[in-house]
Amino acid sequence: MEWRFKDGGGIMRSVRFPGISADSHYWPAQKDALGVQIPILLLTSQILDGGTVFAICLYASVGFWVGAYWAQKRRPLPTKADLIFVRFGYLPLCFVSWHVAEISHHWDMYH
Repeated sequence: MEWRFKDGGGIMRSVRFPGISADSHYWPAQKDALGVQIPILLLTSQILDGGTVFAICLYASVGFWVGAYWAQKRRPLPTKADLIFVRFGYLPLCFVSWHVAEISHHWDMYH
């Protein structure tokens, strides 16, 4: 993906992000994934628990995008399973992250 912008002196600049392309086959699924993640992250950031739920969802989001980037680099022409993972993989990952955090919290309390 390449973003173009004008700097302070009016000179056109561009920034390339390797491995991310707006014309890739993954782009519609990536937009859907952002459409799911952004509202979840915004809502969890408003929960008054000291940021615990937000941190869990944020770590799951970072892990998801690392996995999505790896999937895109591994297979430039995605299979249906790759697109399903990119589109909806964040929700199960967030769910699993929540339970892992709960288990580790209880493990720390009793051991």
